[in-house]
Amino acid sequence: MIGTLNGWNGIAEPMNPEKRGCWYVAVDGAKVGDQFKYKLRTKAGVVKAWTPLHVGSRTPLAMP
Repeated sequence: MIGTLNGWNGIAEPMNPEKRGCWYVAVDGAKVGDQFKYKLRTKAGVVKAWTPLHVGSRTPLAMP
């Protein structure tokens, strides 16, 4: 995960897999209003994508 919460550092907050196939990350110091994207590495290259939902909400985030 990259964002204002870690200075947009692409390796500071790696996501971790769960047994059910989901991925998660816990970020110490994250606060309301922080912007973030998921950084995904695929065979086609690196993709940076805004998350459609943020934790604790059912409202999609606006895409810039």
